[in-house]
Amino acid sequence: MNAANEHDESTVQEEEQLANESRPVGGDGAVPVSETPAAGVDPAVVLLQAEVEELRSKWLRVQADFDNFRKRTRQEREELAAFANAKLIGELLPVLDHFAMAVAAADAGGGTESQSLLKGVDMVYKQFVSVMENAGLRVMEPVGQPFDPNRHEAVAQEPVEGVAPGHVAQVLRTGYILGERVLRPAMVKISQ
Repeated sequence: MNAANEHDESTVQEEEQLANESRPVGGDGAVPVSETPAAGVDPAVVLLQAEVEELRSKWLRVQADFDNFRKRTRQEREELAAFANAKLIGELLPVLDHFAMAVAAADAGGGTESQSLLKGVDMVYKQFVSVMENAGLRVMEPVGQPFDPNRHEAVAQEPVEGVAPGHVAQVLRTGYILGERVLRPAMVKISQ
């Protein structure tokens, strides 16, 4: 019986040694508690479980990267769509200006013929403005606001009563904003 006990003890010691060699070892030489196999668990199963966990972790990272990519491309696509018409709208701004001048000139005429012309031109002008507003175009209204070189183009400067120095006194050409971007700065006169 003594020989049988020695044989069993040496077998147990060999199995423990094999299990210790196959387990990952931490920097301090200790085997992490969470990776210590339960009694009777095959060390190969433990290795496979560790590999599955590592692959799952990599998969989650790739999935997160893909989600970030999808969000970024959606945002870029939305920005592109918002400013896709910017060039066309920019080229139509002089037409809008000329409509406004035609309405003002016809209004100054005062005759009955000019009144019907004024009414027709005014209707076309309002429809044109409505279409531009639906595309995201907004008119700047800088009178009385502090001069901002990013939004205004100063062409004259003179003292004006009732307007603080450095503020916009008069708009000489209307400025426009498309979305949050200045499409054309307002041409203004500034108070001294």
